[in-house]
Amino acid sequence: MLKNKTSNTLHKKRSVYRYALSLTSQFYFCGIPFRLDVTPKCSLNCLYCFAMSRGGRRTSNKLIANFEHLERKFYRSLRENLENIDVNGEMLAKRVPIHFGGISDPFSNETISAVSKKILSLLEMYDYPVVISTKNTNELLKNDTFELIKKIKYLAIQISITTANKKLAKKN
Repeated sequence: MLKNKTSNTLHKKRSVYRYALSLTSQFYFCGIPFRLDVTPKCSLNCLYCFAMSRGGRRTSNKLIANFEHLERKFYRSLRENLENIDVNGEMLAKRVPIHFGGISDPFSNETISAVSKKILSLLEMYDYPVVISTKNTNELLKNDTFELIKKIKYLAIQISITTANKKLAKKN
């Protein structure tokens, strides 16, 4: 029995994306260096994407952010007066805007979208500034998602649009 419990615990640990909230490795060059991603690899696999060329987390495991961990991190950083917090806690305490979708699209599939909506609810609860980067405008326009993002006080949304049509690409 203990062996199965240990095996399940190890499997859970291996499936949790531990670096969902962090400074980007491009800290000195990035306009929004504090990022939050639900997964370390984007399932969209766009050929032009910088995240693909930088490698990121090379794994076949499907890692996903631990919402409860993020919830505790926000609570400790924004509600408790702590002296010994890490750099991510300091960034949260100073309310540095978060780039949600800095490496992977927060709405790339149904599972990731569900976790993303929970995270957006957390950001809304703390009136935390966020920039969402996505290609999935369909998800943004769903009633539940749209109602949620309307509540976020400090919000910017970046939408990538790709096309092979040169005339369409040049439209302003």
